[in-house]
Amino acid sequence: MLNAIGDNGVKMTSDGDLSPDFQQPRTGLNLTPDAAAAGTLLRTALETGRPEAMRQCLRIVHQLGLARLLEDVTQPREDFRPLRSGARFLRDQAFYAHKTARVVVEIVEKLVPKKTEESKPLGAEERVWVDMRTVARRFLIEHRENRPKGMPELEEQPLGSAEGLAAMDSAVEWDRIHREQKSAR
Repeated sequence: MLNAIGDNGVKMTSDGDLSPDFQQPRTGLNLTPDAAAAGTLLRTALETGRPEAMRQCLRIVHQLGLARLLEDVTQPREDFRPLRSGARFLRDQAFYAHKTARVVVEIVEKLVPKKTEESKPLGAEERVWVDMRTVARRFLIEHRENRPKGMPELEEQPLGSAEGLAAMDSAVEWDRIHREQKSAR
């Protein structure tokens, strides 16, 4: 039962749960984010340095299921039908799974205070994040030998190849000149 929307914009249920309310879309219309999408969200939140952004991303990843995002990408589930396939896709997925796990550990280290004798007990949400950090650390340890050696092309050149950028620059320049000539008439 929905009661209110919390200060952070997340719907809260009557028992105080901060989980977002999902509406089931028609079959085939939803794309579940993978480790690449989750890792990008997490890295962006970490780069902002804003604790509220980091907390919200951890909530999103928790809702998506960190274990599902980090599961062994060399043995995809039968019900998993990626948009891309092949050896390159699996290598990229392994890269992003490792990257996601490292960022989860880093964000939780920033958000959850170190336990000391005089520190307050952790809240429910902080305990969930500590559990997420444990899952991420376990993944990194268990898959240490499967760590990707290279980097996906999109990470190395997020805007594309130099040839592609040059072609785009030429096309934009041609468009600009054409518009200027057309407006001069």
